Amino acid sequence: MTLAMCVLYCMCAKLLILNITVRVQATINQQKRKISRQRDILSNLKGRYLETDRKYMEVGMCVCKCKTFHSCVQI
Repeated sequence: MTLAMCVLYCMCAKLLILNITVRVQATINQQKRKISRQRDILSNLKGRYLETDRKYMEVGMCVCKCKTFHSCVQI
């Protein structure tokens, strides 16, 4: 192997490592954005659920885990 081939090999190896590093960082950033969007969606759904729950509590109804509506029984 000549010196020029060794230098070329080293340069290619460094470029591949740099390319992998950039791609990994891009993937990490993409996943962070996805998680952020999912958190926003979850937060909105929680807010809508609480709003609906309050509305039904005001009229004397409650929402059960079994997804049925019935009058709240006060003991």
